[in-house]
Amino acid sequence: MSVDDVYEQHVRGLPLADRLRLAERIVAQAAAEAQGSSRAAGASAGAEALGSRLRAIRARIERSGEPLLDEAGVRQELAERRGGAAALELELEGDAHLR
Repeated sequence: MSVDDVYEQHVRGLPLADRLRLAERIVAQAAAEAQGSSRAAGASAGAEALGSRLRAIRARIERSGEPLLDEAGVRQELAERRGGAAALELELEGDAHLR
């Protein structure tokens, strides 16, 4: 069904004021959709820029050959991921008992 068919069947018989309100709503909706798609495109471009910066940073770190964390840092990171600060405290207490 074409736009002309829809107009003839559903809109032409409406009073002029109703047709004007309908036209205003159509224009407002189209503007909102256009604005939403431009925001989405901007967000996508921003994410791509961030992603490329993070990849460049990672490449520099890998080229340096230096580890980001020492052994204590690795333990702390693992403990935080496994259970937060409480797990880290328990692990440190356990290490003290082993020494």
